[in-house]
Amino acid sequence: LYSICVTSVSLFLVYTLYSICGYTLYSICVTSVSLFLGYTLYSICVTGVSLFLGYTLYSICGYTLYSICVTSVSLFLGYTLYSICGYTLYSICVTSVSLFLGYTLYSICVTGVSLFLGYTLYSICVTSVSLLLGYTLYSICVTSVSLFLGYTLYSICVTSVSLFLG
Repeated sequence: LYSICVTSVSLFLVYTLYSICGYTLYSICVTSVSLFLGYTLYSICVTGVSLFLGYTLYSICGYTLYSICVTSVSLFLGYTLYSICGYTLYSICVTSVSLFLGYTLYSICVTGVSLFLGYTLYSICVTSVSLLLGYTLYSICVTSVSLFLGYTLYSICVTSVSLFLG
């Protein structure tokens, strides 16, 4: 599997600036992201996140301030390491996320993401992830990912991974 390292991401909700480096897949480095959606302020501070939003297709449940501090999140669909600080409940609902990085189209559909940082229960459901990297097509379908970091139980279910190289 290939990977993409993004050193900086600036979201202006109209124009999106991406600076991409390296050869690592599903690794996006974001220092700070502020989302002004209507009158609701979403301030997210992340040092390394692979699962992130993009352009202006946001559907987030709740009307309060969500502040998430993540030290490292990497989704390699093999071994997944989560190190997230915080003690409160964060429930983020995203219906569709589209990332347009130059000529590369990232289409990520996430139905629900629930983070119980007190009991370290992570339940992430991703229906489909399609990555069009130049002429290389990455089609990854993940039905459910459950991470119980208290008892170090990692349960990752991947239904299909298709790599069209060339």
